[in-house]
Amino acid sequence: MPEIRSIIQKVKDLSGKLGLFLEVAPIKKLEPRTPLKEALAKRGIPPSLGWTEKDLPGLLDPREIYPWARGILCFAQPYSREEESKGDEPCGEIADFCSRDWYGLLKEKLRMIKAEIISSFPNLKAKVFVEGKILEKTWGEVAGIGWRGKNSLLLRKGTGSRILLGEILISEEVEETGRPMESKCGECTLCLEACPTGAIIKPFQVLPNLCLDYFTLHYDGILPQKIREKMGNRLFGCSACQEICPYNRDNPETFGPRPSGPGFSFPLEKALKMDEEEFQRIFTGHTFKGKSLSLLKRNALVVAGNSREKSLFELVEPFAFDSFSLLRVHALWSLWRIDSERASKVFRRIRHIETNPRILKEIETLEEEGIQKQNEIKGGF
Repeated sequence: MPEIRSIIQKVKDLSGKLGLFLEVAPIKKLEPRTPLKEALAKRGIPPSLGWTEKDLPGLLDPREIYPWARGILCFAQPYSREEESKGDEPCGEIADFCSRDWYGLLKEKLRMIKAEIISSFPNLKAKVFVEGKILEKTWGEVAGIGWRGKNSLLLRKGTGSRILLGEILISEEVEETGRPMESKCGECTLCLEACPTGAIIKPFQVLPNLCLDYFTLHYDGILPQKIREKMGNRLFGCSACQEICPYNRDNPETFGPRPSGPGFSFPLEKALKMDEEEFQRIFTGHTFKGKSLSLLKRNALVVAGNSREKSLFELVEPFAFDSFSLLRVHALWSLWRIDSERASKVFRRIRHIETNPRILKEIETLEEEGIQKQNEIKGGF
């Protein structure tokens, strides 16, 4: 035990210097709040999020994958709220947690901590997790990092839910440094009411395949029309349930300079005119790793449509003839939202050259909805 106390003390010292919160817990088999098997098998956690039913044993007990694991070091990295842009040009919003490379910063810090303790204790085994296959929020609860909010996120006083979680498994037995906290949400249901898509189906339970975070960051197909409408001006991510939370009224202090990233407000014109080289330069880091330029442009087309800003029509129009059908579909919808009369003229041109049934169906659906709305207006007189 003397050696493990030295290890934990070293980690505490490093965490403090790096601006991280730390709690420690022994490894055990977890009992997650929501039956995980049901969530994976029936509620359809999308495969693009990286979890399947085969991962269940290792998620509930990390020793199934890492038999040497005896303790877990749980960390929380606070991240700050971005200030809204004051410019006049139409912009899309990028959620605070991915507007800068906070995840990349956390991973860098944890790797630094791992390297330090391994150099001092060479017989120690350690494994770093940042958004990995581990139940980070459940472990955060067990270790006492924070309490679970009704939006399923972890909260703590002083930061609210504006924290990112990371873990290091170690091969030494540890004693717990904190205790699980009772939820301090009380009767409040503001986050459930604020969710644009109703993804928070009941307190503490979120359907990932309804969440705008999933659709804007992980789903790379044609967006359902209702999701497009609910996106509003969200380019990447959604923090509606966090913005409304009373515990998030104070902006948490962060240690050191903020990491790089695209920022909170991103001009739609810049997004739609961007080339691959510029995309790779601006949208760097952990959150956007593996993300494509087409994902950004698809989302920007949706935000342009939701803005109904007529000045964007000519910027969007070329995408209705793009070689990539994903962009053509969303451009058609965007043009119709911006100016249905001008869009109808574009649709007539497209019908002469388009062979993709999905594109033609999009035009048909939009025009049918337009006729239906006109009839509803006439019926009101």
